[in-house]
Amino acid sequence: ILPLIRDLINDLLDLARIEAGAIELQADWIDLSAIAHATVRMLEPLADGRGVGLRIDSRYGPRVRADRRAVQQVMINIVGNAIKFGPENGEVVIQFRDGDPAEIRVRDDGPGMTPAQIERAMQPYGRSQVEPSQTARSIGGTGLGLPIARRLVELHGGELRIDSTPGAGTTVVFTLPKTRVLTTAA
Repeated sequence: ILPLIRDLINDLLDLARIEAGAIELQADWIDLSAIAHATVRMLEPLADGRGVGLRIDSRYGPRVRADRRAVQQVMINIVGNAIKFGPENGEVVIQFRDGDPAEIRVRDDGPGMTPAQIERAMQPYGRSQVEPSQTARSIGGTGLGLPIARRLVELHGGELRIDSTPGAGTTVVFTLPKTRVLTTAA
């Protein structure tokens, strides 16, 4: 129970710092592919425990000017949710699209959500109202991951959205504006 309490306290502190404008981004050129690979390595035990396939569907991800820790937290929150809320023996896929804006997509083959469930999931503590599976409840979480991820993406000038249809899985997309993407001319 102590790790759950620690996670809750850390999430609350992160959200409070973000909302108070006390987060200062340490932007540097980072490789989104490297962040995705690190996320996969970190979350493989969780995925393996549920029999969930976890893969990166793009050979290379764009290089962006962003805060490494913040982008890593966004990836962990989104991919972790996809593993927890998707079906056992399902699949989670990470994809990239270089361009204006740069796009990172995390797709699962879970139960999907209605527009009302998406709206609730994006609110702090909204998770409890989305009716997660018993497995997701047993894995735990604070219901703050998506709201924190959205705010961190917004601090970078990007956007986080959820595309989902009940019975057809969920894709979480976060974008970073062209001004943050390394081009060959840069």
